[in-house]
Amino acid sequence: AIVVIGQVFDVTVAVFHRDWVEVFQQALVLGEILGCPVWYRPHPKDKGKLEAVASGFPGVLPFEGSFAECLSGHVLFVQNSGVGYEGLLSWAPLVAFGRSDYAFAAIDGARPVSEIAEAVAGWDPEAALAAVGGMQVNRMCSTWSDARFDAALQEILRRHLGRI
Repeated sequence: AIVVIGQVFDVTVAVFHRDWVEVFQQALVLGEILGCPVWYRPHPKDKGKLEAVASGFPGVLPFEGSFAECLSGHVLFVQNSGVGYEGLLSWAPLVAFGRSDYAFAAIDGARPVSEIAEAVAGWDPEAALAAVGGMQVNRMCSTWSDARFDAALQEILRRHLGRI
């Protein structure tokens, strides 16, 4: 499935990001190409604004699970939410529509949908994580102090940094 992850509507979102209508339109087209449903998961503080936009698209369904459940086995559409970092850590294909610290490791939402579909099909989560680089990875992992995860990430970086 494709999960459109919401964030709080504020001045930053309004100025630096794509219109949510456009994001949902692209998600629906990609869903048709990939043969999968499109869901949305609003930010807890959104107060109904994303639902109002999503209600204009009959093919978009609310995702009833938690943010953590969104990350499991789904293609994520984000503006620049912190959930994008979590998506990279969960190896989820990530399509970013706004400016973010991790945009270079995500699929660019400004690309044509056919190119997004190809990028999703060829998604290499290890390469995406490696592209984030040492400083970014350390910043992302500051709250993820799990020795097994740290060891796995070290191995990914060791294997892929030479190719980037």
